[in-house]
Amino acid sequence: MHVIRNRRLSLAGILWAGFLATTFPFAVLARGKTWVARWDFDTAPPTTFTRQGNPQRGQPGPRPPEFPGMTANNTSVRLDGQGSYYSIPDEGVDSRFDFTNGDAISLEAWVRLAGDGSGPRYVVGKGRTNTPGFTRDNQNWALRVESVRGIARLSFLFASERGSGRDHWHRWTSRLGFQIKTGWHHIAITYRFGQPETMRGWIDGQLTPGTWDLGGATRKQPVVDDDAVWIGSSLGGNPPNSFWGWLDAIAIHRTLLTDEVVSSRFRRRGGPQVVGPLAEVMPEVGNVPPGRVVVTFAEGLPARDRWLNTGEEWPPETARWVGREFLLPRLPLRYDSWGIRTRWKAPVLLRMAADVRLAPGINGMLLRGRGLSRLWVDGVVIARTKPIVGAPPNGEEPVTPLATPPLPGLRVHGYHQQEVSGSVMIETAQPKKCRVVLELIVGGKNHWTATGEVCVAVQTPDGRSYNVLRPPQLQTSDQSELPLTDLMVGPVLDRIEASLSRYDDRTRRQAAASQDAFWRRRHQLARAVLPLDPASMQTIDEFIRAKLDRAEANVAVAPLLGDQAFLRRVYLDTVGVPPTVAEIASFFSLPEPRRRAEVIQQLLADPRGAAHAMSFWLDLLAENPTLINASLNSTGPFRWFLYDALRDNKAVDRMVTELILMRGGRHEGGSAGFSMAAENDAPYAAKAHILSSAFLGIELQCARCHDAPYHGTTQEDLYAIAAMLQRKSVTVPASSRVPASFFEDKSRESLIEVTLKPDQKIVGRWPFAEVTGVADSPKLDSLLHDPTDTRERLAALVTTAHNKRFGAVIVNRLWKQLMGVGLVEPVHDWEGAQPSHPALLAWLARQLVVHDYDLRSIRKLIISSRAYQSEAMGQNALADAERRWFQAPDPRRLTAEQIVDSMYVTTGTVMDVEELTFVHDGRRDIGNRLTLGRPSRAWMFASLNNERDRPSLSLPRAQAVTDVLEAFGWTGSRQNPVVDRDNAPNILQPGILANGTLAMTVTRAAHRSALAQLAVEAVSAEALVRLVFLRMLARQPHADELAVFSSALNAGFKDRLVPIEEIKQPPVLPPLRQVTWFNHLRPDANKIQQEVERRVRAGPPPDPRLRTAWRESYEDLVWSLLNHAEFVWMP
Repeated sequence: MHVIRNRRLSLAGILWAGFLATTFPFAVLARGKTWVARWDFDTAPPTTFTRQGNPQRGQPGPRPPEFPGMTANNTSVRLDGQGSYYSIPDEGVDSRFDFTNGDAISLEAWVRLAGDGSGPRYVVGKGRTNTPGFTRDNQNWALRVESVRGIARLSFLFASERGSGRDHWHRWTSRLGFQIKTGWHHIAITYRFGQPETMRGWIDGQLTPGTWDLGGATRKQPVVDDDAVWIGSSLGGNPPNSFWGWLDAIAIHRTLLTDEVVSSRFRRRGGPQVVGPLAEVMPEVGNVPPGRVVVTFAEGLPARDRWLNTGEEWPPETARWVGREFLLPRLPLRYDSWGIRTRWKAPVLLRMAADVRLAPGINGMLLRGRGLSRLWVDGVVIARTKPIVGAPPNGEEPVTPLATPPLPGLRVHGYHQQEVSGSVMIETAQPKKCRVVLELIVGGKNHWTATGEVCVAVQTPDGRSYNVLRPPQLQTSDQSELPLTDLMVGPVLDRIEASLSRYDDRTRRQAAASQDAFWRRRHQLARAVLPLDPASMQTIDEFIRAKLDRAEANVAVAPLLGDQAFLRRVYLDTVGVPPTVAEIASFFSLPEPRRRAEVIQQLLADPRGAAHAMSFWLDLLAENPTLINASLNSTGPFRWFLYDALRDNKAVDRMVTELILMRGGRHEGGSAGFSMAAENDAPYAAKAHILSSAFLGIELQCARCHDAPYHGTTQEDLYAIAAMLQRKSVTVPASSRVPASFFEDKSRESLIEVTLKPDQKIVGRWPFAEVTGVADSPKLDSLLHDPTDTRERLAALVTTAHNKRFGAVIVNRLWKQLMGVGLVEPVHDWEGAQPSHPALLAWLARQLVVHDYDLRSIRKLIISSRAYQSEAMGQNALADAERRWFQAPDPRRLTAEQIVDSMYVTTGTVMDVEELTFVHDGRRDIGNRLTLGRPSRAWMFASLNNERDRPSLSLPRAQAVTDVLEAFGWTGSRQNPVVDRDNAPNILQPGILANGTLAMTVTRAAHRSALAQLAVEAVSAEALVRLVFLRMLARQPHADELAVFSSALNAGFKDRLVPIEEIKQPPVLPPLRQVTWFNHLRPDANKIQQEVERRVRAGPPPDPRLRTAWRESYEDLVWSLLNHAEFVWMP
C-alpha cells in the first residue's frame, strides 16, 4: 500500500483536465478551482481513456428550463448497466487520485437513473476492478448510488487493510434518497480519511444524515494503490455493480466541500426531489376497549428495513384482533376472497395498542421483536429494535449462543429475537393511564412473515423481575400481573394460540360464505338433473341381501360386533383414534336401542374427523412437500387447504373444484400448491393424471409418453386435460416422448403407439364425454363464474351431476375405506372393471347428490349398516366382482397414522416433536425453505429425507415417529398417487413396536406423565389393570388376562410410592443451541443434533414417585398391550 507524502499533477492529468473539463456547468466551482479532476462528457474523450462496452455520449444532460443554471446544449453519457464503463489509468505513486489518512476527498456528480433494479450502481471509484496484479477488495474509494425498492441513496465505500471476515469494508449510506426515474439529481459526499466524524453527504443540495452500515466508522488507513479509476462500473464490469442511466459533471476534489458550496450547485424549477424519513408521530389505532390490547395488521408496507418516507402513506388496515396482553406468537393466517390460504403481502405492519397504568417513577420496559420496531408511550419512542440486514449464508453461519434471561429466573427471548430496554418516567404521585403502542414490521423480500414471540414487559417496582405488559383486566379470571416466566407465560400463549385459531376459522368461513349462494344453486341444479329413483331398496343391507338371494349363495351371516368392539371400530374409522375411558362410559350410559345411532351421529360431527380423513386425501392427490430442496414431483403444502375444507365440511364437489382452480398461496397452504410438480417437464400433465384417476377412475399414467397399450386412452387425451389446466395449448416435451429409434426395430411388433406428431400443439378439450356421460357445451356455462376459463370448465366437467363417474368414484372410495375393498376394483382404474353391486353403487352416488355432496351422509349410510357393524369375516379382497358379497367387512389392519395416533392417545402422551422446518427465524422466504409447523397428529408429518446424510439436518424427535409410520406403509415422498399402501407384514413392524424409540417413550411412566398419574392414583392393582385395558384396547380384560396382570402388579403395589421426603426430582437437562439451515455445516451443528438424538433415544426420565421395580412391571403391562395384535387390527 502506498501512502501519500507529496501531491503533484502529472502532465497527463493536465491534459485530461484540458480535454474533459473545458465547459464545467458550475460557476462557483470554476471560480474556486477546487477540483483535481472533472468530466463533463461534452467533448470526445482523449486516447488515454479506455472505453468498455457501449457508453453513449451526446445524450441530453440537465438543461433549462428545469435547470436554469445549465447550458441549453449540455450533454451527458448513458451507460447500459451491463458492464459499460470508462477507465482512467492511475498516474503512479502519490497521484492526485491517491488518498490516505489526513487527506480530504469530495466527490460529486449529476445522475439520472434508469430501470427498477436494486443494488449498488458505481458512479466513480478507484480500485476493485479485478485487474490482474492488484489484490481483490482493493477499493481505494468509490461514490455509488444504492437502489432499494425504488429509492436511491448515496453510498460511499472504501476498504482498509484486510482482516478477518468483512471488517475491512467501510460503507456510509445516506438516510435521504430520491425516487428512481425522477430525472436528474445532484449528489455529493465529502470525507477526511481517518476522521469518520467529517463524513457528510448531499442530495439536490440538501444535507443528508447517514450511517456507517458496513464495517462501522473507522480511523484505519484506506487501501492506496495504483489501480485505475473507473466511471460507471467495478469488479471487471460486473452488471449488478454497473451504473444504469445517465451521468454528467463528475468531479473529484481534495478539499472538504461546504453546505454553501454544494447547495449552490443545484438550481431546479420545482426545487429538490429528495425523499427522507417521514416525521415520527405515534399512530392512532381507533377505539381501544378497556382492559384489552388491540392488534392491527396492515399489509403492503414499502420496505421492511425502514419506516415511511416523505410522500408515502401507511397501508390501510387489513385485519384486527383483540388480546389481553402485549404478547403475540404469530400473525393470523391470510385467506383469499374464497377463504383459501394465501400469503400476506409483505412487509406487514403490526401494531399493538392499549391503555395501561404505569406506576410513579421510572418504569423500565423490555421490548422483544424480530425486525424493525418502535415502542411508543404517550407519543414518545422509548425503545427500538433494528431491521434484519444481510442475507444469511447457506450453512456456515456460526451457531448462535443460548439466550440469557434479562434477570435470573425469567423467560429468555426467542431464537434471533431482539431484546432492548427503555424506560418511561411517570411524574405523578399516583399510577398514570398511558397509551402504549408497539409498531413492528414483519416479513419482506426474501423473508417469511413470521413474528417470533413478540413481547413488551414492564419491570417490577423492586427491579427484580418483569411482568408482561397488560392493561387492567375486566371481569376475567386472569390475575392482573403476568410474570415473564416460562411457568406463567406458557399457558397464556396456549390461550392466545387458541384465540388466534378461532379468529382464523371465523375469517376463513366468512370469506368462504361469499361462495355459498353459488354452491346452493349448483346443488339445486344437481338435484334437478337426477332421474327418478327406481330403486325399491333404501338401505345398504337390502342391496347386499338382494344379491345374495339372486345368487342363492350359501354365505354365512356374520355375527354383529359387540358394543365394545363396535365402539373401537367406529371411533377409529371416523376420528382415527380409539375412544377414551370417558367416551366409553358416555357410550354405555346411553339407552341400548339408540347407543350406536347416537354415537355415529356424534362422531360424524366430531372435528377430529378432518384429521383422520387427511391421510386418504394426501395419498390420493400425491401431496409431496419437501423441507430442504425440491425433488421429483415436490408440491406445495396444499394439505392445509384440504384440512380447512374438511374441518368446514365443504361439499366434495366444491372442494374438488377449488382444488382444480389452484387458488391461494402455493407455499402457504392454498390449493395452488397442487399445481406444483418440481423437476417435472410437464407438471400439468402430472396433475391431469392425478385428477383423472382420483375422481374419474381413468388411469392415464402410460399416456404420459405414448398411447396407453391396455387402455382406450391416448397421449393426446392426457395433454388435452393438461392444456385445460394450464389455460393454453401445450406440446409434449422431448423428455416425455418415445424416441423414434424405438419404432425402427422391426424385429417385433411394438405394443405401444404414438399418434401425436412431434411438437404438435394440443389444445385444451374434454376427451371423456363417452366415459363420463357429460360433454362440453355452452349448457355448462351456468355452472361457471367465468365460462372462458378452461381450468374452471374442467372443474365443472369433473364435478357436475351430469358426470356419472364423479359421484360413483367418490362413494366407491369411501366404501373401500370402511369395508376394506371397493365395490369396483381397482378403485383408480375402472376400465374393464365391473361393480360387485351396480345398483348399490348407483344408489350411493345418487345419495351423495341428494345430500349436496356431503361426504358424511355416505359415511353415515355405510356405518349404520349391519354389514359394516358385523364382525370382520369378509373375504372380498380375494374374490372377483361376482363373488364379492360384502355381508361383512374384510379384516383390516390399522393405518400407520391410526397406529401412531393411538400410541399417543391411549398412553396420554403429548406429541412433542420439532417444528418441521430448518429456518426458525424467518430469514428465508417460505417458498425457499418450507415450514410445516409442529405436528399434533400423524398425518402432519412429511418426508424427513436427508439426502446429505448430515446429522445436523436431522430431526430426531420427528424421526422417531416417522420410523413407525414408515414401518406400517406410510411414505412422506409421494411422487405419484398412492393407490394402495404396502400393508404386507414385515419384520420391522413387531420390531418397531417392541423396541422402537417411540414405543419406549410412550410406554414409560415418565415424570409428570398421564401413565404415572394413573399409577399414583390407582386404588388397586386390579382396578389399574382394568383401566389400562380400557385405554389401550377399549375393552375389559378377559379373566385370564386380569389374573396374570393383576398378580404382576400386586407384587409391591402397596409400597409402589416413594415417600415424599425421599423423592428426588430428575435433573433438568441443559438447553441446546439451535441448529438451522444457515449453520448446519458448522462442526458444532452435528454435535448438537447428535446430542438431541441421544436424548431422544434415552427417553423421558421416569416419574420419581414410583419405585423402580414396580414401575417397570407396570410399564410391561402397557408395553404388552401396545404390542397386542388387537392394538393394530380393526375389530
